[in-house]
Amino acid sequence: MSPNPYSPQAYIKIDGVDVPTEFMADLERVVVDTSLYLPGMFTIEVYDSDLRWVDDPLLDIGKP
Repeated sequence: MSPNPYSPQAYIKIDGVDVPTEFMADLERVVVDTSLYLPGMFTIEVYDSDLRWVDDPLLDIGKP
């Protein structure tokens, strides 16, 4: 069966580089919130049962 072309797919780059496939495998949800009167924001939820991503330099605060 071919993949559904209408299903959502997230592409995440941190510091201009695609995140590793291991990160994408642990990705649970991505929410993008835009508003006319408030700043735009996003939320990325990662299933991190082994606490692998908690202190990973990939997710340092302030990276574009």
